[in-house]
Amino acid sequence: MHLIAPNQTFMLLAMLAAIASAPAVHAQEGETANVSQQGVIELTLDHAESGEDVLAATINYGLAVRLSEGWTLQMDAVLEPVVDPVGDEAFEGEDAFIETLSLQYAGESFTVYGGKINPAFGSAADVAPGLYGVEAGEAYQITEAIGIGGDISLTSLMNLDGEHVLSAALFAADRTFLSGSLGGLREELDLAAGGLANTKEFKSVAVSLDGVLANGIGYSLGHRQLATDTPGEADETATVLGVSYGWPEDSGVDLSLMAEVVASRNADGVDGANRDFYTAGGTLGLGDWFVNAIASGWHENAAAGDLDVGKLEVSVGRALAEALVLEVGVQDVREAGISSTVIGARLAWEFG
Repeated sequence: MHLIAPNQTFMLLAMLAAIASAPAVHAQEGETANVSQQGVIELTLDHAESGEDVLAATINYGLAVRLSEGWTLQMDAVLEPVVDPVGDEAFEGEDAFIETLSLQYAGESFTVYGGKINPAFGSAADVAPGLYGVEAGEAYQITEAIGIGGDISLTSLMNLDGEHVLSAALFAADRTFLSGSLGGLREELDLAAGGLANTKEFKSVAVSLDGVLANGIGYSLGHRQLATDTPGEADETATVLGVSYGWPEDSGVDLSLMAEVVASRNADGVDGANRDFYTAGGTLGLGDWFVNAIASGWHENAAAGDLDVGKLEVSVGRALAEALVLEVGVQDVREAGISSTVIGARLAWEFG
């Protein structure tokens, strides 16, 4: 039986209330407010082979406020489990936090920004299909950094076909009060905790080239270096390459494919530790229905832990209404030669 703790219930209702009130504020202020919002609300249920059931809610909420010509204040807030569940309690470990909060200026062919940011590196965490397809990508994406960055549209600057954006960021891990969570389940980060990117100054860097060619092939090529001030640790470097393709609408085939690989060196700050990630997936649309198939995982050398993880997932989903989607699937996980199975379901509503 799933029980819901009062603090998790309050956190969930508070964030839902905030989202529900945002459109009203926009309507009252009119055009001068220049407020836009978007996001997704998800309910997920995962059933492990061991018999453990995990019922969780995830809310991603993005808000942009246009301050003046070219200037925008942007925020992304998240409600999700911030600690691993230890029992059968519904919404266990849920808490809310600010993932990004930045001031941005957009020119004709460039954008610069500063504050709490997510530097661009890889795309699998955003575009991989399925219930669990983003897991490998989330292991190496960069989130919740304090720093500065910018994007340049090479399409406009060099008059190229397709869409091509060059991004760069200089940053360090967030150690402000924003590194904690609203309910206190996640403690604020401090310098003494050490770790990659947790440096006194902005020493970590990420560079990425992302775009879509004229023939419809998408790509992501990036490199990052996560610096460390911790004695005995080494700076981690990683390189990512991703490709994607979706068949044109007039082809009569509703099919999209993606693949991404990452080579990480000095993984976790351990000198000589190598960890290589991969994700490959596809989505076949069948009217209101769709089918996903995803393979993902990573390989480590002995210095990194000598662990091989492989995941295979198949899921089926259907659009129940506009912006409302139900998806169910199964994932087989092979870790160090041991196989386990997870069955899951997700109900997602997008807004904005």
